[in-house]
Amino acid sequence: MKYRILTLTLALLASAEAATVIFFDGFDDPAITSDVSLTGNPAPGSLTNWTVVGHGSTVGTVTTDFRMQHKYSNSDVPDGGSGTNRAIQSEYGNFYIARNTTHNWSASDQFEVNLNATEMNWGNANDRHLRIRISETVSGNLLYQDDWAMPEFDAAHNEGDNWSAAQTHTFSFSAADFDGSVFGTTTGTAGSALTFEVGQTRTDLVDGSGYANYGRGLLFDNVEFTLVPEPSTSALLGLAGMALFIRRRR
Repeated sequence: MKYRILTLTLALLASAEAATVIFFDGFDDPAITSDVSLTGNPAPGSLTNWTVVGHGSTVGTVTTDFRMQHKYSNSDVPDGGSGTNRAIQSEYGNFYIARNTTHNWSASDQFEVNLNATEMNWGNANDRHLRIRISETVSGNLLYQDDWAMPEFDAAHNEGDNWSAAQTHTFSFSAADFDGSVFGTTTGTAGSALTFEVGQTRTDLVDGSGYANYGRGLLFDNVEFTLVPEPSTSALLGLAGMALFIRRRR
């Protein structure tokens, strides 16, 4: 009897929808030379599938003039700097790379963003904040944004020494968060295609003021944007039926 129950349980769990990867990028495009600025030469937008957003923007009295690089020198990137892996280096803030997706959002959508990131030791105790943003491709409406404050870099080490591919972070959110409650966002129209952005920010999500102790320099890599399904209705009904069956057998 227990084997029948186990078989039925596994079958029902298998019937649940699998997660859908909207996109994954490890930034290992061999066509781009290592350590080349993506905002200077070559021109913005040269990174495959991505465009550059916010270069030259102004925060208070400071005009951002910084680089984001396709970089793989020594210990500056994951996997021990093998030379085959590359990452994006961001300097200063309010600067992103954007990627249009083919996903048209619905009110029931649940999402996850997973990535690797680390600070670079150019300012010791200064803070670096990585931000993701979700917007509608056609209207440009910003639907969602969130920050990750980088773990403090060990000031006893030099640039990149503490990078680890194991240093990961997950952003979890849903279409219910597309309600305009986060600073700078607005509501959107279900059925619209989404654009994803990732980069470094120097302004907070409370009122848009500048972060204290803001510092330059972070690396990120292996960005995965995933649609996370709810358990399918049929699987839930099946599990409920199995529970009733077990109860009657007893």
